[in-house]
Amino acid sequence: MNILFTCSNGKYAGDAIDLISKIDYVQEIYCADIKQSKYKLSSNLIVPHGREPDYLESILKICLENNIEFIIPGSDKEIVSISKNFDLLKKNNIRTFCQSSEIVSLLSDKAAFFEKLNDGGIPIDFYIPFEWQDLNDYKDRLDYINPEFLIVKPRTSSGSKGVWLIDLFCKENFKIEIIKDRTFKSDLQSCIKHMEDKSINPNSYLVQPYYGPEVYDVDNLFIKNQEKLFQVCRKRVYRDEFSPVNQGCLITSRKEIASYVKDICKVLQIDGFIDLDIVVDKDKKIHVIDASARLSGSITSSAECGVNFLKLILDYYIKGLAPKELKFEECYVIPYEGFKKLNK
Repeated sequence: MNILFTCSNGKYAGDAIDLISKIDYVQEIYCADIKQSKYKLSSNLIVPHGREPDYLESILKICLENNIEFIIPGSDKEIVSISKNFDLLKKNNIRTFCQSSEIVSLLSDKAAFFEKLNDGGIPIDFYIPFEWQDLNDYKDRLDYINPEFLIVKPRTSSGSKGVWLIDLFCKENFKIEIIKDRTFKSDLQSCIKHMEDKSINPNSYLVQPYYGPEVYDVDNLFIKNQEKLFQVCRKRVYRDEFSPVNQGCLITSRKEIASYVKDICKVLQIDGFIDLDIVVDKDKKIHVIDASARLSGSITSSAECGVNFLKLILDYYIKGLAPKELKFEECYVIPYEGFKKLNK
């Protein structure tokens, strides 16, 4: 089988390509990106950005010309385009791992995603401000008791882009960039003033309590008809808490997170892969704070613990196969020319 792997310039794309190449039924991997690849690849194809109207036509042409039967899209915009064209791809005997367009659309809007979980009996504490002064009402709008910080974040961005960490106990006005042009920290009134001065639409943001730094990037493969979950948790061990790229993690498993994620998958009717960001607060309560239908950029890190999660995904989507259980040893990994395991 020939496979198309997009976003081949991704930070850890080289690791992903290497892991896919070890799958016995994969004959050739065709790689694509909007720019010439920085890796030494046998094939690198230039494609339009996922949001461009000719993206799908370009992808379909590549697949038909190279007898490609499976696509692994690497960006949010590509996932959206591909999910909307399932029928066209299926008609041409081309499959992909992404969810339906309904689920992709839902996961693309954090507020819609959280509301769906609330309706399904999984409580998510958040609200959407109708005007920026509504941030002052957080005590009346949130259930979380006496938060020290708030998180104010865009409904549709990924990772930490556009996120504000609001210090509720600081009485002086301040505003700093935690990550340049990406993530900010301030007092409450400085955030309100910035948003109003920039005429940013408050309905495009949501407000949540800040639950603390114990955050897990969680890769999940849910087998719907068996209600069976295969999961790897990557506990962030970062120098910069809001870093958009992996700075080191503990590869582990958590039964309580697995149970929580199973409930999410049932509410959303997931069958297959979903990427979730989970945080555990100081009282050991679990909260989901983000979700995506695409692969996490650092999904390959678990290979250092003996888990080829890409093979797990492809085995299910292509062969309909899943192991009886997923076993691995907990370990720390750091990003260094890909990922490297640290000895305890």
